Order: sequence, then C-alpha cells, then structure tokens
Amino acid sequence: MLSVKNWLHQTLPAYAIIFLMIGAAMVFNNREIILPEVSALYIGCLIYQNPAWLARPFHLFLLPSLTAVGGFFINRLELNLAVKLVMVLVLVVAVLILFKSTLAPAFATGLLPVITHADSMMFVYAILVLTLLLYMSIRLLHQHLPPAEPIKRPSHQHKLLYLSFASV
Repeated sequence: MLSVKNWLHQTLPAYAIIFLMIGAAMVFNNREIILPEVSALYIGCLIYQNPAWLARPFHLFLLPSLTAVGGFFINRLELNLAVKLVMVLVLVVAVLILFKSTLAPAFATGLLPVITHADSMMFVYAILVLTLLLYMSIRLLHQHLPPAEPIKRPSHQHKLLYLSFASV
C-alpha cells in the first residue's frame, strides 16, 4: 500500500503538468496544446511507473518529439489524407526500429497532427516542452533508475502485419 507521501510524490507532478497543459490551451486559445498521448505518458511514467518506459527516459522526450514533428510537417504536404497517414506510419515504425523501442505513444504523437489537421506551430512547441518536462521530471523524481533492460523487439512478421492493417 502506498503512503500518502508516496502517492502525492507520484501523482501530483503528473496531474500538475496535465492541468498546466489545459491551462496553456485556454490562455493561448489553442486546442492543439491539449495532447492526450502526452497525458498518457505522464500517467504511465509517474503514476504507474511503467518500467519499460522508465528504463529509457530520454526516449520519452526524443521519440514522441521526432514523430510529432515528422507528422506535423507531413500534414503540411498537399497530399491525400491516406497517403499522409501511410507516410506517418512508415516514419513512426522507422523511428521505433531505429531506436529499438516499443514506445506506443509515439504512434499517437505522429498521427495526431495529421488526423486533427494541426497547423499551428504551438503543437510542435507543446510536444517539445511537455516531453522535455517529462524527461526532466523522471530524472529528478527517479534519480536511481534501474539500468535499461533490453527491450523485446517485435518480429518482422509483426511489423509487416501491423503495416498491412494500418494501410487498409
């Protein structure tokens, strides 16, 4: 059972950032600052303490940022929506393979700007700032993280199967 102190230590930073994100969206009158996938990352890391995510805290900043920026700029291309979505999926899978990661929220950060047709740079700034804050929070709150465990990579068959379903 968690003590009240430990519970507050885990939950307060996550909810504070989520409310900060909502407040910033209201102040700037920009809905593109509200990022559900970033909220999921905060809850998964700070409250549920997902060991696979905590093992590589810098990836929590880097991978969602790369896929979000890629998705944002792919969205700006004058292409059919289906082509944009396939391009984003290929980008996300390539990033995850390159970094040997299974960080599923990277799919959402890449797809969100295309699905919502994000056109404000505030989306990019919000992703960069919020994921950097997450990385720094983990480094401060979890200074004695266990060493990164090898991540079980999905097989090539699973990757191809996912891409075939996504392209349909």
